[in-house]
Amino acid sequence: MECKDGDCWEVKDDDLEPICASKHQDHWAAVGKNDDGRVDQQSFVSYFMSIGVGNGEDYSNYLNQVFQVGTAMMLPLTKTDLGEHCFTSLMKLPFEFYVDGAAACPDPIRVDEDSENPGVVGAMFLGPDGL
Repeated sequence: MECKDGDCWEVKDDDLEPICASKHQDHWAAVGKNDDGRVDQQSFVSYFMSIGVGNGEDYSNYLNQVFQVGTAMMLPLTKTDLGEHCFTSLMKLPFEFYVDGAAACPDPIRVDEDSENPGVVGAMFLGPDGL
């Protein structure tokens, strides 16, 4: 199990561990941008293909669809690129692509150890006495 800033996740495959850890990096700072400081579809797909979560046509198609979700966030405007808000809203989705029937880098489980009511998942993780 990996944890960072209160988020914990199971790593499915040891080979994906460093890739999954990058799920929490600032991808906005690293991705290529156009002259307007926005991310076009080719840059989005190329960037996430280079990280190595998935590969091949299925992953590329998935990334293209994720990008389209980002442009749809700005309806009724018609946009062909993403600004920081839409990009950062989407940047964890490339890590959710299924590899061998399961998410390559599963969603983190939020555990708030300071909470009086951590919720069912948090309570199961924390146990009756906390961490």
